[in-house]
Amino acid sequence: MQVSENTQAPKTECLIRILDVLMLYCMGHLAALIRYSTSIDDLAQIHQTTLYFCTALSPAIFSQFDLYQAWRGKTISHQFILTASAIFAVIATGLILSFLIRGVDDLSRLWMAYWAGLSILAIILIRPVVHSLIATLNHADCVNKRVLIIGYGSVGKEIHQRAQLHHWAGYEV
Repeated sequence: MQVSENTQAPKTECLIRILDVLMLYCMGHLAALIRYSTSIDDLAQIHQTTLYFCTALSPAIFSQFDLYQAWRGKTISHQFILTASAIFAVIATGLILSFLIRGVDDLSRLWMAYWAGLSILAIILIRPVVHSLIATLNHADCVNKRVLIIGYGSVGKEIHQRAQLHHWAGYEV
């Protein structure tokens, strides 16, 4: 089995997906607090509907923008553009929903702008924290996987060198 260098570990990807949804949801609430100094529950119902719809839809849209691929070797500007594009696609979809259910008149565009900006920042800032936490756990041997290489030919040597070079992957040979 060959693992691409551009993929996340399954546990890392699952954690990041959950945090992305959580960040999008929390930033919608924070945007309401910033914009109106009140909870989103006190606003027009379309705000909650849009928030719930967009939050539920976000993992599907985010995966289309390759947000769950490994970000190693990608610049911050590339990460920012990918994240911003994905969040704008999610919020645009929410705007289309509100238009279809005729609630667009009550929907605050400024709240949506705050929501988008806060979500972009939160998602971009949380990723390095998650990766460093996982790398710290791997380095501290908390979640290392022990691997036995049988045969030390060219393939065995390459696997051993990769495991030593990428200690954050959590393999102990």
